[in-house]
Amino acid sequence: MKRLFIILILLVISKPSLAQNESLLPLFDQAKDYFVPAFTGDKGKTSAYAIGGYQYFSTLGNHGYEHKTKTSFNIDFSSPFYTKGKHRLSAGAFYSYQQNNNLRFSIISRNNIRANFAYSYKSNRGTFSIGTFFDHNSMITDLSTIQPGYNKSANFFNSGLGIAYRSKNEIFYCGASVNNIFEHVLKTKINNSNYVYYTITRDYYFNSGIDLPVSKSIILSPSINIWYNTITIINANAIEQYKNKYLFGLQYMSIYDIGGL
Repeated sequence: MKRLFIILILLVISKPSLAQNESLLPLFDQAKDYFVPAFTGDKGKTSAYAIGGYQYFSTLGNHGYEHKTKTSFNIDFSSPFYTKGKHRLSAGAFYSYQQNNNLRFSIISRNNIRANFAYSYKSNRGTFSIGTFFDHNSMITDLSTIQPGYNKSANFFNSGLGIAYRSKNEIFYCGASVNNIFEHVLKTKINNSNYVYYTITRDYYFNSGIDLPVSKSIILSPSINIWYNTITIINANAIEQYKNKYLFGLQYMSIYDIGGL
């Protein structure tokens, strides 16, 4: 069954500088193929979603409190394109726009275009999948508020790899991946002593949960997700799906600023 998710999220996180796509975190389960590419074409179904996010926050810096905003928009489509016996091939396309705006002096924008690919093997013990992605990133740093006309752009490619498992009855699933295999540090000089940094760091993800049917129209989908970057984020969801179209639920998120568990 084809599924379409269109969600607008107003998201506030206490550690905003850490994440590259935190607007996707509250719906980690619906965006599994972004975090773990092996979930591309999951369950042999076509899926699509669009997710937007906006954040406003203040941080204490050398010149007092700095007010910042983050805006993001993500759209994804994935589907199997070849199935024969126990073998399945799937592909997907993803686009993301993110803008980090320091209201005092800088705007950093990032466009990300990605292609996902996954191979799945259906055995008597469940379905095992391996997936990868290749993407292109375009970054623009705008310092025109303090240096009129200053605008710098950078382009780079990246990749990721993941594995996934779904039980024979399609209730239990788990997956893990490493994304942004190639790390990048973009450094923009403001003046003789100050720079703006934007870092693309390697991400590690683990996701596990169940899709438990409780009636013909209701599915309960509790899950736990772990994101390890320079810090660790753990979030747990309790989602209810109604007629495979509408989502209701709660999420708990913990952020550990210690570099690991």
